[in-house]
Amino acid sequence: MSRKTTLIPKRIAQIRFSLMDPVEIRKMSSVEVKTPDTYKDAGHA
Repeated sequence: MSRKTTLIPKRIAQIRFSLMDPVEIRKMSSVEVKTPDTYKDAGHA
């Protein structure tokens, strides 16, 4: 027996964007940045 599933479209009432808390960003990070060096366009320090 095959069952047909009917998908019911849903509407999104609203979307909110906000800045994340720095503490939450640190919790989600995968590595620790030990030196705050940036790189030039060529990819060299």
